[in-house]
Amino acid sequence: MKKQSDKPDAKFHRDRVADNKVFDFVQKKVFLGADMREKLALLSQQLTGTKLMTNNELIADIMGYCVNHCYNELFSVDGLFQQEPSPDTPKISAAMSPKGQKRYRLYQQVKGRYDKLITGDSDKEKWDSVAKTLVEEGISKPKLKVFSEGPWSRKDIQWILTPENINKLIDKNNRTYLEERKKQKQAKKSRIML
Repeated sequence: MKKQSDKPDAKFHRDRVADNKVFDFVQKKVFLGADMREKLALLSQQLTGTKLMTNNELIADIMGYCVNHCYNELFSVDGLFQQEPSPDTPKISAAMSPKGQKRYRLYQQVKGRYDKLITGDSDKEKWDSVAKTLVEEGISKPKLKVFSEGPWSRKDIQWILTPENINKLIDKNNRTYLEERKKQKQAKKSRIML
């Protein structure tokens, strides 16, 4: 068997891949043409205010926005496919804001871990298991009134796994973000006019 590298960056990569597997995040190598890279960079700048570099998490967030936006548009009664999606793949709001993207990432972690638990366990046992994993992995709980005090709980997991709840949260983050962006643009216009 091939000996694994002891270099810090190799160890970091192995640890990150292992941590992501816990939540059913899979690293894939994709080849992006110049046009797509340029468009992703523009989307990144507009959505996050950050230049797109080799930050895989940021690229995943931007791609998550694109996939959810297209999915929600195509899978609706009025959409191209003229059908609603299955309950197993619910519509989740496309997260435009950095905070919304963080919420969507949390939803993916919780759902990924929950879906990996293919056992005879009850939902309550699965919720408890996901909560325990989040604590063990050091995933912090958002400071929101809807969540319980203290470490992750079964009710917190149940709340996140309800698409309507996570959609309301992402939609609220999107509205706040868009309002802030609008104010910034108006302030910038005012400065230019002076």
